[in-house]
Amino acid sequence: VLYALRLAVRSGFAVPSDSTDRAIAFVKAQALKEDGRFAGEWQYLPGGQAGSPTVAACGAIALYMAAKDQSDFKDIRITATIARLDYHHKRQTVEDLAQMPYVHYGAFYVSQAMYHAGNEHWHPYYRKMLEVFAASQQADGQFLDHAGNSVYPTAAAAIVLLAPRGY
Repeated sequence: VLYALRLAVRSGFAVPSDSTDRAIAFVKAQALKEDGRFAGEWQYLPGGQAGSPTVAACGAIALYMAAKDQSDFKDIRITATIARLDYHHKRQTVEDLAQMPYVHYGAFYVSQAMYHAGNEHWHPYYRKMLEVFAASQQADGQFLDHAGNSVYPTAAAAIVLLAPRGY
């Protein structure tokens, strides 16, 4: 929703600033605190527990999309999330990541957050995900999720793999 609202504003459509402000406030409220500090974790639903790294990445992406300028990228919610995503992916082995349920779905969102965070985050993440994808690709080129589905995992992997080409 935030992305659509921002695109509408940037395209010259009249969007009440209150609509965008309320959407941004809702997203920011989903960032969880630990001992009074943003922990880089996000709840999936209000009042819920911390979500997965994919949920955290979605929170960071939403704030990136809502940014009015580059200074908004320094929001503590974003920087804490990127630090946590870095930590999560660096401590996991390629085999651990390849065995995660919905790894391709998660990579689609995490890759966007890391890409927006800059090359110091994106490059190590992308290199590791290349290994994960190579380890999980089927002989016919497809990718499967833990339930045996191939369409979405293959599409998500393709988008992540094409990111360096601007897709």
